[in-house]
Amino acid sequence: MERGGADAIIVTGLKTGEPPLLRLLELTKKYSRVPVLAGSGVTAENINRVLKLVDGVIVGSYIKIQGRAGNPTDPKKARQLILKTRELI
Repeated sequence: MERGGADAIIVTGLKTGEPPLLRLLELTKKYSRVPVLAGSGVTAENINRVLKLVDGVIVGSYIKIQGRAGNPTDPKKARQLILKTRELI
């Protein structure tokens, strides 16, 4: 962050689609001087817990058909996530 001049820190799970540990998000946010983003594993089911700990999220495979990166967007899942997020902010 300091040497590289990062504008934000992205915290991910161990693989695509896997959420980061909530404790890791919490600690990263506590000690970071730049925004912290959850970079994987965000779903309509966990967005409420994740958004309490970070400044933003990056969503990719969750809103894709069959949850696979590279597939077209699943409008129903995207809408569900957007509506849930709007309830929280």
